[in-house]
Amino acid sequence: MEIPILVLLSMLIACNSWLTVGARHQYQWTVQYAKTNPDGYFRTVIGIDDGTKWQFPGPVVRVAKGEWVTVLLHNGLPTEATSIHWHGQHQRETPWMDGVQQITQYPILPTKIFNYTFHADISGTHWYHSHTGGQYTDGLFGALIVDDPNDPYRDLPENIVFINEWYHQTVIDTFDIFTEYQPTGHFYNPLVDFVSGLFNGKGRYNCSLLTSFDNNTCIPDSPYERFVVEYNQTYRFRFISAGSQFTYILSVDQHNLTVVAIDGNYVQPHTTQQLVIEIGQRYDVLVHMNQPPDNYWIRAVTERTLNEFNAILQYSTASNNSEPKYSWNLTTGTILLDSKPLIPTNVNTFSLRPPNFTKTVFLNITCHEPVIDKCFVNEKQLRLPSIPTLLTMFQNQVAPYNTTNIFDLAYGDNVLVIINNFINGSHPMHLHGHDFYVLAAGPTSQTSIINFNEERDAGSFNKENPPRRDTISLPRQSWLAIGFVADNGCCSLMLYDISAFKKRNNK
Repeated sequence: MEIPILVLLSMLIACNSWLTVGARHQYQWTVQYAKTNPDGYFRTVIGIDDGTKWQFPGPVVRVAKGEWVTVLLHNGLPTEATSIHWHGQHQRETPWMDGVQQITQYPILPTKIFNYTFHADISGTHWYHSHTGGQYTDGLFGALIVDDPNDPYRDLPENIVFINEWYHQTVIDTFDIFTEYQPTGHFYNPLVDFVSGLFNGKGRYNCSLLTSFDNNTCIPDSPYERFVVEYNQTYRFRFISAGSQFTYILSVDQHNLTVVAIDGNYVQPHTTQQLVIEIGQRYDVLVHMNQPPDNYWIRAVTERTLNEFNAILQYSTASNNSEPKYSWNLTTGTILLDSKPLIPTNVNTFSLRPPNFTKTVFLNITCHEPVIDKCFVNEKQLRLPSIPTLLTMFQNQVAPYNTTNIFDLAYGDNVLVIINNFINGSHPMHLHGHDFYVLAAGPTSQTSIINFNEERDAGSFNKENPPRRDTISLPRQSWLAIGFVADNGCCSLMLYDISAFKKRNNK
């Protein structure tokens, strides 16, 4: 189970008006339930009907940098509110389009329509997903690709690849089971058991594991997602993690992976054999098809529990009906564990030098075990306001709830954020409205807590070529230092633990 903790970073300035002019792409979507079997097991899934068909994952939104996107979103869910966050877009001119329920907007109630209109000004591989409850874990997500006219890899053939774990119950049902109380004060399991996994909405569950009753709702040998490629060609794979509680280790049998972008930011090419991808992160990876033409496994392995699920890389001359017959021993292979070796191709170091930090924010992340749903930032827990923060901010009514952290930043502040993670586990963190520079991270510890110490650790900051991204993993029982410039008006949101298993608000 992942527990959401929110930190509001508010910049009390007027937001930009809608002055940018560019081409506009318009979509009309309806969010709907459907009964389908992504891994062979039939269950209710939340997807999007674009007027031609219902889709899971949702339709790909693809535009050029600088163009406008308009999505007329109709909530066709009979009993649930919804909203959509455009993960990776900073919403500089349109903060009310960020899609965060009770922070930037009211939720979209059943039968209601919301017009999302925003400027796609951040190029690269991004995604959209529900920001209401755990709806994206039930299927409400899709790809958002913003093409850069100067993209050095724009002429390569490519594939968009979503990776996510999959459950045989809805998030609402899973939450109800998870939170059943025991006399000891413990919940049943701090980590919901892995069931299966999907590549682009396709996977294969072993139906024989089901009871005879449930087995009637499961179709064996559900098809794997296949990526058909040509020999001696280089392909770009846009990997997107839509997971809800697992970090994945990715590999393609017999093939190297060359990382060229992270969260939409170009990096100097870095070649590895395995890639660790955190919830919400995106990696653009080049794969050269230089092996004997055949079928090869694409593997995703959960980092903590080592559960594996697969897709197939198929050379065009290989059989459509056969599965890979090779195994690959990666025990001596290279693995990309974090952002440290990834060097950005365009670096501005001036604003990152410590003497120029004008604001420092310390965040201490704690959970009160064994009741592990009680997690806090600086001993405060998220409590959503009754009126969205963005609305009250313009009325000069912003005041922290007793259980919500709000930090006021001046426009132009160079902000240093130090996060101490007191939890015995790594966790994802995503910043809305900005990219940030990954300055340094403490060593992962399983036996003791290593807090940030300025005298000891400030000298380890990477001030010359720090990786830039919008989603990062906090190391277990250790610390992380990030920096960003507060140059986006209105309020921004720092979300610690991209959450799946939380109660959804109905109408």
